[in-house]
Amino acid sequence: MITAPKVTDWVFLYRRISLVLFAALILFLAAGVPRLQFSSDSRGFFGLNNQEYRDVLKIDDTYTISNSLLLMVVPPVGTAFAPETLKILLRMTDDVWQMPYALRIDSAVNHMHSFSQDNDIFVEPMLDEFAEITPEAAERFRTLAVMLCGGFLSPNV
Repeated sequence: MITAPKVTDWVFLYRRISLVLFAALILFLAAGVPRLQFSSDSRGFFGLNNQEYRDVLKIDDTYTISNSLLLMVVPPVGTAFAPETLKILLRMTDDVWQMPYALRIDSAVNHMHSFSQDNDIFVEPMLDEFAEITPEAAERFRTLAVMLCGGFLSPNV
């Protein structure tokens, strides 16, 4: 049976051979360092033969397509928050929902606004899509949009 004192005696007795062996071991282990990587993906624990893993990949292929489409509307200067412009933007947002495979539509008019009052948190749309867009509603939308943008909006919009 090999014990620690025997190993220690051998290392001191054969110092040069031990040094070469330890250096070779360190070089061998260091050769794998470039291939080391960290991942927060827990899927690395499962092999391709795992049925649950294959099911998750199938769900990913079906529902997590990363294709994006950007529609950008630039209204005439000074009309970005006019009630007519917001009505058109609401209609466009509704139309985009009819596109095939549309899973998420981000638009200024369907953006949510959250605020707290006492101990309650309220989340409501910045623009009520079912109510008439009055000049007051458009002004409220403008105020919230400017606040959310941190004042980076141009005064000409």
